[in-house]
Amino acid sequence: MRRVVFLLGLLTLLLAASALRAPASPTPSTASPAASPTPEAPMTAPSASILPAPYDLRRTTNRNDCRSHGGGSFCQNPSHLNKPVLIWEWKGNPSSLDGFRLYMLTGGRTLINQIPALLNQQIVFAYTAHAGQCFVVTAYKGAHESADSNKWCAPYTVAP
Repeated sequence: MRRVVFLLGLLTLLLAASALRAPASPTPSTASPAASPTPEAPMTAPSASILPAPYDLRRTTNRNDCRSHGGGSFCQNPSHLNKPVLIWEWKGNPSSLDGFRLYMLTGGRTLINQIPALLNQQIVFAYTAHAGQCFVVTAYKGAHESADSNKWCAPYTVAP
């Protein structure tokens, strides 16, 4: 319980720090050849790049997968992996990302959690997931958001 409170406190501090962080300006060395300036898009205007969507959203009960996706010491306690721990893959430039958003799709589309990119993690602890609830993850930068990841749904269990 103390670890959960500590992790929530740490997440709150990191979210506050990310709100104070100034947005990075694009540099010429990171511009792609396809993003060359045109009369419609002057050099000073930020390019509207498409963010790659996260993929392979899944639950893990493996402590090594948990750690490799940014779960840190939380993953060492096997009891923490009894509740849904969701991980995903994402390929892109981390500096072009503000973070990830977890949405619950059951009963509409509800934002459940935002994971700032400065945490360098692709993991979320979905403690409130109940059987039949479905989730997707998106990447976001400012007001821009990627397409949804694949959908993951908490399985129904059959009692013997």
